[in-house]
Amino acid sequence: MISEADWWKVQDVMNSNKRIQCAHQPTDMLPLKVFARCSKSNDAFTGYLNKKKGIWYYKSRSKGTKVNVNAKKLNTKFSEKLKEYELKDTLGDVFEQTVNHLYESFYQSRKDEQSIIKKQYTEVKKKIESIEERFAVGEITQEIFKKYDEKYKSQLAQITLKLDTTSMTSSNLQKAIENSKEMSMNLSSTWEEMGFGEKVRLQSIVFPEGILYDKQNDVVRTTKVNSIFEVSRYLSDKYGRKKSGILSAKEMNSTLVGDEGLEPPTPSV
Repeated sequence: MISEADWWKVQDVMNSNKRIQCAHQPTDMLPLKVFARCSKSNDAFTGYLNKKKGIWYYKSRSKGTKVNVNAKKLNTKFSEKLKEYELKDTLGDVFEQTVNHLYESFYQSRKDEQSIIKKQYTEVKKKIESIEERFAVGEITQEIFKKYDEKYKSQLAQITLKLDTTSMTSSNLQKAIENSKEMSMNLSSTWEEMGFGEKVRLQSIVFPEGILYDKQNDVVRTTKVNSIFEVSRYLSDKYGRKKSGILSAKEMNSTLVGDEGLEPPTPSV
């Protein structure tokens, strides 16, 4: 199941990414610094420039497991790892159909919750209006009015915040799905075109626990994947050759249940 936290992290990146090309800085060669770790020692990679060769390297410093790897090489391998989680171009409709189905029940529960919160909002608003009227006609002192006015307005602010966090219109949902689909289809190229700061941000969203590099086997491994991109990979693996743009009822049930469902497996190689 796609987690709500994963969902909104992707929307945040899509809304802020303006694809502005900046002049490259030296550190741009090391976006995986700290984010990448040695698979044997779990030591976070630092980086350095071999001035004689003019080449940037990532390195770990643990005794007995010292690793040096060409930064360009590891960056390329990471970009290839991102490609594994890309949605195939032919599966845009399938992705939308699947995500809509996944969130249908989720937002139904949100609607029920929102209905309860709206009732609470109305009740507190009536309490505020009541004490204002009673104070105006002299039934209560200013001290009592101030005490309860602050109390009810504090409650109202908390309820309003809850309403904001449970509110999602169908148009907003569709826009969010479109954003997620676009990011999923262009994950690798998006990362490559970003500046240093945005690269670091995006890679941390896709792989929240970073990556592991196994130098002996020259392999990049992951331990946790953002559930949106796990869905993209699942659909691409399962329906990559599908000719029709939508899933049948049988295929939808298979996608949502399956042997592994849509829960991200760990670790991933």
